[in-house]
This record gives sequence, C-alpha cells and structure tokens, in this order.
Amino acid sequence: MARTDRARSAAGLALAALAITAQAPPADATGIRSPIPIASRARLDLRVVTAADTAPWSWDAQSRSPLDGSRFMADVTAGDERAGTLYLKGAASWNDADDALGRVAFTVEQGDYLYRRAFAAGALAARLFGDERRYFTGEFGTQLMEDDVVERFEHRLGVVVGATHDGFGAGYLASSLDDGIDADHLQRADARFSSAPAHVAVAYQHVNPHSGENHAIAQVEAAGHYRRLSAIVSYAQSGFGSGFFLPSGSFDTARPGSGYSSAAPENAATWAEARLRRFSLDDIRLDAIYRYEAVGAAWVNDLASARAGSVAHAAGLYAAHSRYALDGRLWWRDEKRSVLEDSRRRTVEATARAFLRDNSQMLLRAVAERREFDGSEESDAGSVQAGYRRDLQRFMGGVHAMLDGIGDDASARAGVEARVNWSATSALYARWIVAGDTDRAEAVYARLEFRPSARTWVTVAYGWSEVGDAPYMLEDRDGLPAHDTRDVVTLTVRGDF
Repeated sequence: MARTDRARSAAGLALAALAITAQAPPADATGIRSPIPIASRARLDLRVVTAADTAPWSWDAQSRSPLDGSRFMADVTAGDERAGTLYLKGAASWNDADDALGRVAFTVEQGDYLYRRAFAAGALAARLFGDERRYFTGEFGTQLMEDDVVERFEHRLGVVVGATHDGFGAGYLASSLDDGIDADHLQRADARFSSAPAHVAVAYQHVNPHSGENHAIAQVEAAGHYRRLSAIVSYAQSGFGSGFFLPSGSFDTARPGSGYSSAAPENAATWAEARLRRFSLDDIRLDAIYRYEAVGAAWVNDLASARAGSVAHAAGLYAAHSRYALDGRLWWRDEKRSVLEDSRRRTVEATARAFLRDNSQMLLRAVAERREFDGSEESDAGSVQAGYRRDLQRFMGGVHAMLDGIGDDASARAGVEARVNWSATSALYARWIVAGDTDRAEAVYARLEFRPSARTWVTVAYGWSEVGDAPYMLEDRDGLPAHDTRDVVTLTVRGDF
C-alpha cells in the first residue's frame, strides 16, 4: 500500500513538472511548425476525502471509491476554417472501475469533427460526433431531444449535416444510441424559414429501438414578434410504424372534459409561450410571460422528459424600479397529471430584492404550494424567508432565516455565510445552516482557497459542499447530514496546463 501511495505521489509530481515545462519552454527551443493550428489543454484534479465514519478505522482516506472524485482530463483541438476542426477529449476518473493492477484507465470521452463552408448567401456544414451530449436540434418549443435524457446512453455516435440559404435552412441527423448491449437508431430531418418578424420550422424524428415498436414524431412550430410582443407555438404528434409515420387524429370537441387539452388528439404535445417585454407602469418596468404545455395520454418519446397525460399553465411577472434598485418576481404554475396518477399541483412564488447604496442587498421571498391527489386535498404548505447580504472588496457576509412547512408541519431554519479575501490569491469561505429538526440539526461547511499560480487551485474544506449550494441557500433540498456523518474533510489540488 505504501509503495502504491509513493507511486501515485511520484506520478503527481511528474505531471506537475510537465505542466511547468509546458508553461515555460526554454528561450532557445525549436520545433517543427504544424501545417494546421493545434491547441491542447489538460486538467489534473486530485481530491482526497476523509470521513470519520469510514471503515475499518476512522479518518480513513477515501481512494478508488465513489467518494474519490479525482480526475485527469486532456483535450486537443486541431484544424482551421479550410480543413475543418477536430476536437477530442479524454479523461481518467478515479471512481471508475480499475483493472487488476490498480491502474486507472484513460479513455476518449468525447469527440467531433466540424466542417463548415460559408458562401455569399448561405453556408454548408457537416459534423461527425461521438459521445457528444448536445444534439444541435434547436427547437423553440417542445423539445424532442433533451441533453440530459440522451446522455444516459453509454455511447452516442452520429453525423449531422445542414445548409442555409438566405432565410431557408434544412438539416439531417443520424445517430446510434448504445445502451451498452444493443443500440437504438435515430434519424431526424428538419426544414425552416426565418425572417425578421417570423420563424417557421417542421421536423420529423424517427427512433428504431432494439426492442419494442418503432415510433416517430412529426413537429411544426412557429414564432413571431411584433414590437414588444413575441409568441411561440409548437405542435407535435407521435406514432408507431415500420419506418414512417403520418400525423393522424382530429380534434374531438365532444370528448369529455373542457378546453384544448381535452379536444386535442391523445398522441399530441402542444407548447405555447407569449412574452411582453419592457412595458412601463409609472416608474416600474415590467416583463410578463405566459406558458402553456399539454401532453396527451398516448404521447411517446423516449428522448425527452415531457410526461404523458399532463397539462401545465405558468405565468410570470418581472418588475424593476427605474429610479431605485428594486426588483421583484411573481411566478405561478398549475400542473395536472392524469396518467399513472390523478394529481394537481399549484405553486405561487414571490421574490423581492433591494440593493442598497452601501453595497448590500435585502431579500424577501414567499412560496405557497397546494397538492391534490384523486380529487382531494393532500397537502397545503408554504414557506417564507428573508435575507441580508453585504459585499465588500475583502469581505462578504450574509444572514438568512426561513419558516418552512407553513400549514403542514412548520419548522424554522436559519443560516449564515461569510467570505474573507485575505489577498488576491487566498480566501476563506464558510456557511452554517441550523434547522429545527432534531434529526438533522445543522450543517457546517468551510473552505480555504489558495491560488499559488494563475492555473493552480488548492482548497481544504470541511463539511459537505452540496448542502446549501442552491441559489437560495435555505431552500436546498439536499438533506442535512446526520450526526454520525458530519465529519468530512476534502483536499483538492487542481492544475490547468
């Protein structure tokens, strides 16, 4: 074990030496100039986590375990406009399974090659990609492929080609989605027209799974704007077939229920949005948005998160005072679900923030939520919180308080946070959250930060970093650590070269 640790330390020092050498080459160094531009980057992120409740002895350093987040990444970009651009990224992660000799494998995680040729009135482009998370579809409304959903596949290989001329554009995408055993085959074609006031697009997407029935989706969407008003409407239908699907089904106004969602075909998904920007009411500037989404009970799409049998309305109002540093937001959402469960969830959020002349800010926020199941009220709760924070050149401090579960099982929660910048290269950040729940009483997190050089970052932290890191610190739904898992220390050394 000691020999392995010394080997790891030696490897780390060697990599650091290589980084320093790469940053500062000798003045008389010579080399062969590449015919095409080549740029490379690398990052070594070493993390050592110790916890008081680890076995077989306390304060055991976690290595080669799910808690070990150490990672080495390197990428290279080669090419130019004439030859196209190739991008490759590889990484070695310590929490991946090791081989019999205890080595961490370095594997290619992502790559793509982009070739683009521009003309006077348009352009042609082609992209080959492997394990790319983004699929470059660019819908305005209903998302037919979402990055986080497609990423669940182990490998994603494909090609996308496109062309534009004046306001017209067209594209085609073909991809293989590998789940580790078998692969699904995806094809997508789209055409669009865009002008100054309007945009219209149609798309057809087909998935041939290795098990189950084929299914496809046809989509049309339109967007337009006039002065301060803009609107987007998207309509799609899903179906099954042997390689091709034609949209079918008509609106049935005699179907039980009322409104658009009851009359629309059950295999349809509709998304609409309207925005009104920058209209004034005395000294207050307002922005308003309304959003509608209806997904039929027979809708099928494995590459997006839209849930079948759901209808949602949402509206937001954003306000800013023109003479005082005041802004506010009011957001309302009403969502009904009818497949697998009969439920309804209504939420109202109100947030107000004031910025004072001493570089401080005050926050007041309230949330109310009502949930219903099978037509009867199940829960009715809300929360109120307030906060004060001041930012100076070398110090930041804030205090927050929240009363949660109002109307259900109310509990109080409070938190403080502070940051001290000792110099341009060192700082201390700390936060403390205390809750009224005796089983999860408090959470402490403190981090020392150092930057020995512009490309090196070193931290020593105590506590769990994910508790309280949400945009609203006290609304973070990550559970506070139990008493026997509170002692944890993390050492991080990151170098970019």
